[in-house]
Formats: sequence, C-alpha cells, structure tokens
Amino acid sequence: MAKTRSPNFPVIDLGEAIADIAEILKKEKRGQFPKEAAATHLGYSSVNGRSLGKIAALRAYGLLEGRGDGLAVSSDAIAILEAPSESEDRREALRRVFETPPMFQRIQSEYADKPSYETLKWWLNKAGFNPDGAEKAASIYLASFDLVTENLGAYKRSPVEPVAEMHSPAARDIEENRIARKWSDTAQSIFGGGGAAKEELAVSVHERVLQSGMLSKQASYRLIVSGHVGEREIERLLKKLEMDKEILADPDPEPEGGDDFDDLAV
Repeated sequence: MAKTRSPNFPVIDLGEAIADIAEILKKEKRGQFPKEAAATHLGYSSVNGRSLGKIAALRAYGLLEGRGDGLAVSSDAIAILEAPSESEDRREALRRVFETPPMFQRIQSEYADKPSYETLKWWLNKAGFNPDGAEKAASIYLASFDLVTENLGAYKRSPVEPVAEMHSPAARDIEENRIARKWSDTAQSIFGGGGAAKEELAVSVHERVLQSGMLSKQASYRLIVSGHVGEREIERLLKKLEMDKEILADPDPEPEGGDDFDDLAV
C-alpha cells in the first residue's frame, strides 16, 4: 500500500539551514554555482534525494536563490551571517527567512504565539500530514521559532503596512481595484494568457476574489485573498510565485529507502 505523502515542508530547521548556507558561502562566496557543488558543500558525494531535499529547504527559507547551475547565496543569508549581531538588517533578514516557507506562514496565521508541540502536531495532522511527518514538522517549526525568539526577543510577525487612509469601504475598493489591475498585468507577464476563469470555486465569508484569468486553453487561475492586500503583499506574492516557478523547474528528487523524512521535502 502506498505511503501517504505529507505536504511540502523544509526537511531541516532554520538553525541547521543557516549553518548549511554558511558552509556554502565559505566555499562559493557571492558567486553562482551548480547544485552539484552545493551538494558537495553540504557533505554529499552526489546529487540525490537527500541532498536535493536540503537544497530545497535552503531555497524554501529564502537562503538560497536561483536553480540548476545558477544557484547563489541570497542577500538575506549574507545579512544573517555577516551583519553585526544586533543590527536591524540582520534582525529583519532573520524574520523574513522564518516567514518565507508557505507552511510556516499557515502556522503563523493560525497561532500568533508559540503553540505547544502536541497542539501543533495535531494541527499539522489535520492539515494533511501523516503522523510521522507531523511529528517531524512540528519539531522543525518549533526549533526554528525558538531560534528566532532567541535572536529577536518575543517574536512578532512583520507588521502590516499602515492603512489609516483606507478605512472607508469606497477607499478600500479603489485601492484594491488598483492593486488588482497591477496584479493582472504582472501575473500575465509571468503566466501568460488573459480573460476570465471558467470555473468558479467556493469563497468563504472572509475571502474575496482579487483577480482571475486564463493561463492557457486548459488552465486558469483565481486569486482568493483575505484581509488587506496592498503593494507589500503583492510584492511578496510575486516573489513566492517566482520561487515556486523555479522549484517546479527542478527535477524531482529520487526517493531513498529507510527515511520517511524525505516525504517532507519542499
């Protein structure tokens, strides 16, 4: 019987990821390098399922950018490793990389403070993780949370941009229409296509459709959001789409026997 695969999640915690990217930076400096070199610096003799899982984790945190033969250590990774320990640049870079993995964002949206191990494990189980995957993912997230808390003090999510001028419904509608037009232009430059989506999906009471359109004759998109969406949120979304595009272009890692944790690779 096939094993249930857990949702994508970094295979290592943020502390281990920072230590790994430090080894890569030591060898490659700020230049570009192939994934084969990255695998070697991470202690592997070849590019395989385990090394690709670690490389994917570094990219999921935003510590590594690019793909294939064009990998590079990110500016956030360099700030974390080289900026003064108390500098705002280092603190903000550390906050950003902690908030980059999509599943980390979902957990942070659900729990403003640090959840208990048992609570988080149960939430992950409900989110689609198998029992073993939920245990490992909970440990990875909580270890990463502790690292950020130790370096930043009491962890708080990045503040939302002030929207005092957006209190009235009319003002919000005008702003969101402007953002939607910008998103439509940018999304089409990434995906191609245009027009209206053919298939309607259910939207909850707290959600709304910001934009929709066609990606091809067989595919369409529908951007469903909740809360305030401004320039900052759109820029973050575009960065995540570019990262997802790079990840999808990578070959799937070859599975290796004896370690279910590869199922959590991003």
